[in-house]
Amino acid sequence: MEIKFGKYKGKTLEEIYKEDPEYIDWLAHPKPGGFKPFPQVIDAARNLLEATPEPVEPQETAFDFETPKVFNKDVVLQEIDALRQRISEM
Repeated sequence: MEIKFGKYKGKTLEEIYKEDPEYIDWLAHPKPGGFKPFPQVIDAARNLLEATPEPVEPQETAFDFETPKVFNKDVVLQEIDALRQRISEM
């Protein structure tokens, strides 16, 4: 569905979702007293949210060298155990 209003006028809901998923959530769940899109837009936005899997949060690992962090002892020990398991399976 192409949006005919607002800052994403002319874009489809799918295009908007890739760029700004919070906007789709805003369309799908209008606040009382605020802007209320046409019911077709609300339904299409809700359907898109239901059909789109939730983003998977990256698992915290002790060996993520791209992001500086304070190491959690339990996470480090879990990572060591996982590495030992992988090595034993070789």
